[in-house]
Amino acid sequence: MYIFGIQAPPIEQQGDLEAYERQIATFAIGRSYPFRLLAFSRPFPIDQAKVALHLRKQTVHRYRGLHERLMPLLYQLLHDGEGHTTEGVHAELADAVDALSAHDRQVLHEMMADRPAIMHAPTLASESDWLLVGERLASRTWTLPIVRDMETMYDDVGHRALRSAQYALMVWPPAEVQSFEVQTSIQMAFRCEVQLLPSIPAIITGPMRAREQQSLLAPVQPGHPFLSIMRSHAILGDIDASVLHPLMALPFNVTIAIDVETVSSEKARRQAEFAFQAARAALRNTQVKDTRSEDKLVDAERVMREIRTQSLHQVQIAILVEGSSADEVRSRRAAVRDLLSSTLRCEAFAGSQEELLKLFTTIPAKRIDAAWRRSSMLSHGVGCLFGITSFYRSRHTDGPFWGIDAYRHAPLFYNIFAEGKAGHTVVLGQTGCGKTFFLNVMTMRVAATMGWRVIWIDSENNGVRLERACGDGCRRYPIGPDTRLNVLDPVYGEDDGPQWIYGQIAYVISSLEMLLGTPISSGTDVIGMEPRSFTPEERGCLERALLAVYAPSSAPDEGEEGAGDPPPPILTDLILALEELEEPLALGIAQSLRMVLFGSATRMDTQTLRGACFNGATSEAWNLDQDVTVFDLTDQSNDKSLIPFRYAHIIGMIYRYMRDARRDRKRPTLLIIDEFGLASRITAVGQLAATITRVARKYGLALVLADQTPQTFLKTDFGRVILENSPIKFLFHMEKNPTQEIGEALPILTPTHLDFITQHERAACVAVFNAYASPMHVYATVNEERLLEGS
Repeated sequence: MYIFGIQAPPIEQQGDLEAYERQIATFAIGRSYPFRLLAFSRPFPIDQAKVALHLRKQTVHRYRGLHERLMPLLYQLLHDGEGHTTEGVHAELADAVDALSAHDRQVLHEMMADRPAIMHAPTLASESDWLLVGERLASRTWTLPIVRDMETMYDDVGHRALRSAQYALMVWPPAEVQSFEVQTSIQMAFRCEVQLLPSIPAIITGPMRAREQQSLLAPVQPGHPFLSIMRSHAILGDIDASVLHPLMALPFNVTIAIDVETVSSEKARRQAEFAFQAARAALRNTQVKDTRSEDKLVDAERVMREIRTQSLHQVQIAILVEGSSADEVRSRRAAVRDLLSSTLRCEAFAGSQEELLKLFTTIPAKRIDAAWRRSSMLSHGVGCLFGITSFYRSRHTDGPFWGIDAYRHAPLFYNIFAEGKAGHTVVLGQTGCGKTFFLNVMTMRVAATMGWRVIWIDSENNGVRLERACGDGCRRYPIGPDTRLNVLDPVYGEDDGPQWIYGQIAYVISSLEMLLGTPISSGTDVIGMEPRSFTPEERGCLERALLAVYAPSSAPDEGEEGAGDPPPPILTDLILALEELEEPLALGIAQSLRMVLFGSATRMDTQTLRGACFNGATSEAWNLDQDVTVFDLTDQSNDKSLIPFRYAHIIGMIYRYMRDARRDRKRPTLLIIDEFGLASRITAVGQLAATITRVARKYGLALVLADQTPQTFLKTDFGRVILENSPIKFLFHMEKNPTQEIGEALPILTPTHLDFITQHERAACVAVFNAYASPMHVYATVNEERLLEGS
């Protein structure tokens, strides 16, 4: 016997329901041995998520004692004493360190190992030492309010009695059949991943005593549930893959067993022929309307025809109902009986409870002495019954809490870094749909509860909001006209392969096409640039000049004064290299650069705005070690044409950071780029993003790209690569046309999903996690809504 766990995609993901039923039926057709499906509807295991959250809370609590004793004094020091002398505050801090408990001293020692004076001679510690203590302590404890907030949210999820679904398929094949053979068949039929399980989930929590006359199983020990098993005795009318879904949607524990035995083809043919002859004889000998015999005649004739391509099966369905008392079980039995009365007739028959209970174990049917009332059914019918597996309610608690399944009200947890993966993500939705609010909520959650690092690039004034929400856990870098970014800073390096320099040159040329482009205006605002298109001959000149400026220069030997990496070239160096070529085309490009950067064909003493912004060494060295780092590209001026360059520079810098061998790659990192369409106006930036989606997994970095329109990812080769390499998508409200466009690009989306996208306008989306697509509501706490108001 083998047991397999099945988690099929949701039923709304199936465009053609009959085709889906027949696909599942292929498993039944190929089985000559018995098999049984168990379906479990249980409370969502939120306690597992609580355990992970509690462990995170314990990590933060290690610093609680230090925070309570030192932070008030450190705040005084930060604000120039506030009535106390600096020397007095230093003395109080030294006394506080001496008075720490052994645990707190150990924590402080680990945190400040690089500043031993704090521990061994606190009276001699400098002000910078103490301020560093405050900075590190704040960065380690800012998450505590958010973790507590999430604990309250998880309690609320538990109180709302949200549920999960689980499915186990047992088979009893001949000894020569290997598990992987059956597993492959199940995967092909159900179109999902299948796991070999060591056992089935526990159903009975304690010893039971049968009350056969009442059709009950009563617990021997108080506190355990009463049970009752209902057995099917007829399946009526037409059914489809959703026929048993209402049972799984009930708000109490239900377990369903579908036991199937396959009739041999010869026996099935004889039975059908006999039934046909009997029905025809009954109709011949009666003078009144006999609808029952007419139905039997039709069914027998259909079986005789279909038996060539399907199998005939004997099916028994049993439903186990739980309750806290005998009366509650009786009430729930009545609810189950009435729920499916038009298609599935079932009752709790006295005298069979103990034996029928064995249907919910690994005991094969041939060893169960129950009063069977099996129904004859073709393989397509079995496929309809097994469609119960498409009632999707996730049981995952690993990873962040993303939202609530909009159809089945189950929490959606998913770890995009599970098993070494990097779940690159695309987020789409028009302005006002809640897209940015969702990204902000998840930024707080993953940084505070998962310990992931989050890097944001934003140009829509969201950085201030994130800085306020994350407090000491966030560092915001405003990138504006007074920030100089060197267009020639290296993005690629030797670890990109022996031809890396040509990737770097292509990147720079793409930036130069934008720099020398034509402004696009809307009223008084400059909203973008129409790139200049270099001819192949001009590109040749640029390549030659850039090869010269990037050529290794003679540098001092290691240990000599001035040793180290030479500074990157700047645009002035490129102008001079172009002029040294003495080629007319090169001189033309050099003159264009001179006019853009200096406003003169001959002088370099005064720089224009673009020259001040992009010609010279980058003015800042950024630290990305904070839990949340935001590059705020919001430009309050009327000229938005420079924003793509800022996106390009920051993305290139992070690409270098991603591959830095000194970086802690064990800590997952999210790179969130809002308004990616702006950044990808520089073609090389889009190509670089596509490269990141191909190689970032080994660096522990996942790219999250957000934009308002799917055209950003559909109209270019690099956009399509990004979309294909991003297994996670969150599709918020869009109008009909863009929704149809993304629907055509993603076959996983069905008309049901597309309708959800167009109809739900705020904080609702279709969430795609690899092979599973679920309509989802964003679920935020009151505190998250308060901190992130306006996003």
